[in-house]
Amino acid sequence: MNFVNMDRDTYAARLQLTIAETESLHARVQDVGDGKATIGWGYTFNRNDNHAIWQASGINLTDAQWNEIRAMDAAPAQDKTRLGLAFGRELSAAEANQLLVASADTYATHADALGMPDSRERLALISVTYNRGVGAMRGHALLDAIGNGDRAEAWYQLRYNCWGSSTQYEAGLRKRRLVEAQVLGLYDDPANVGAEEARSVFRMVTQHRDDIEAVERRFGETLDGQAGLRDLRALANRDYPGVTGQFGQVPTLRESLEPARLALLAQLREDHPHLAEVLADDRIDTASIHVDPGPGEREDNPAMQGGQGMDVFLLEDGAVLRDTDGQGMLFWNGRALTGSSDAGLAYRMQGGDLSVTDERGQSVRIENYSGGLGLHLPHLANLRGWDDAQATPPQASSPWFAQMAQPLTAAGYSPAEQHRIAGAWEHHLARHAHFGAPDRVFFSHDGESIAALHGHALSEMQIRDALMVPGDPMRQTHHDEQTNATDFVVPPTQRRMA
Repeated sequence: MNFVNMDRDTYAARLQLTIAETESLHARVQDVGDGKATIGWGYTFNRNDNHAIWQASGINLTDAQWNEIRAMDAAPAQDKTRLGLAFGRELSAAEANQLLVASADTYATHADALGMPDSRERLALISVTYNRGVGAMRGHALLDAIGNGDRAEAWYQLRYNCWGSSTQYEAGLRKRRLVEAQVLGLYDDPANVGAEEARSVFRMVTQHRDDIEAVERRFGETLDGQAGLRDLRALANRDYPGVTGQFGQVPTLRESLEPARLALLAQLREDHPHLAEVLADDRIDTASIHVDPGPGEREDNPAMQGGQGMDVFLLEDGAVLRDTDGQGMLFWNGRALTGSSDAGLAYRMQGGDLSVTDERGQSVRIENYSGGLGLHLPHLANLRGWDDAQATPPQASSPWFAQMAQPLTAAGYSPAEQHRIAGAWEHHLARHAHFGAPDRVFFSHDGESIAALHGHALSEMQIRDALMVPGDPMRQTHHDEQTNATDFVVPPTQRRMA
C-alpha cells in the first residue's frame, strides 16, 4: 500500500469535511441510540479528557458548565452518559467545528501506531474510529490489513466488515462505510493498476466472496450485476456530496473491480498469447474471475465455485475448485493447464475428483469433475463416458498405442502417459525415417527407454523425455551396439514412414 499523501492544511480540511458530513449536527446533547451523550458533530462525553478538549477548542463556557465538564471526567463510566445528558450548552455549527478539530487527534491512536502519514488512508481510518471509538477498533482486522500493507483487504474490511453491531442503525452505518472505503481507495492509482495489484484485488474478492455477496444482495449490487434490496451506494452519493466531490462517487462493486479485471486479463493475454481471443475483455465477466487466496487464507471459502459460462481460475498450491458446467480455464504457477500433454503434470481421478500433481509433488483438485475446463484428457473421457459436450474431443491415438499398452501398463505407466509415449514414439520414427521402417522394437528391462532396429542401425528414445516434452520430437541417441532391451512388439502392419 502506497499512501496518497496530503499537505497538513489539506488533510485537516478534508478530515473536518468528512466527519462533519457523515455525522449529524447535534446542537444540544442527546442519546442518539448508542447509550452515550453526544453533541456537535458526533462528539461524546463518555471519556476522561473532556476538560482538555473543550479548553483546546476555545469554546466559551460558564463556570458552572466547566464544573459539569470536570464532573464528567471524574465520574465512573456508568455515570458519564447521565451527567453528559444534563449538559445544557447549545452549540452553533462553528462551535461544533471547533470541538471537532480539538477532538480529532484523540482518535488518531491507531493511525499513529501504524505510522500513517497525513493521507487519504489515515483520514479514512480516523473517520471510522471517530464513529466507532478507539476501543471498538482495537484489534480489528482493518488495522492488521493496513499494517500488512494489504490495501485490498483493508478496503474489504472497511466497506463490508466494519459497520458495527447495532442492527437498528445498520443501513446508516453501512452507508457511511461505503464512503469511507471510497476515501481509503481500492487501488494506489486506479488509472495505473498493475497485474500484481489486480491479482491482490481478486484474491480478496475470492476469499470473502460469500460475505461480499450477502451484503450486496441486501444493500447494493451483486458481482454479476443483480440489484440488491436497497441501494445504499446511491444514498451515500446523495447524502455526502462534499466527500464524494473530493474523493469520487461511491462505485458499485463491479465498477470498483473493473480496473483490476482489465489489468488481469491484459496480463494473461500477454503471458498466454494463444488464448488471447478467449481472454478478450468482452469474453470474461467480473464475476467469472477467481484468484485462489493461497494456503492459510482459504478458511472462509475452502473451494472456489465457478458459475455459468466461462470462468478463469488462478490457482495456488493446494487449491480446490468446483465448476458444474465445465466451461473455464485453469492457470497454475504461471502455466495454462491443458490436460494430458502438460509436461511434468499428472492428472488422476480420485473418486469423483480430478487431482493434478506437478514435479514438486504439489497438487490442485477439481471436485466432482466430469470433463471440460479446457482439459484434454481423452483416456479419462473414454473411461468415464463423458460426452463431447463435457470433454475436449480426443485426438486420434497413435497406431503404436495398442501395441505398447500391455508392456507400458506392466511398467506402471498410466493410460495418459501411454498415449504420450506412443505419440512421442511416432515422432521419433518420423525423425529417423531415413533409417527405413523399423524391423524390431525393443523395450528396456528397466522401463526407461524404447529402441528400434532399422537393419544394422539402432535408434533409441528415453521415455522420461517423452513425458517431459510431450508432442515434440524427442532428444535421441543413435547406437550400433547392443542394448539392454527385450523384443516386445512388431511394427504395425503395412506401416511405412514417409
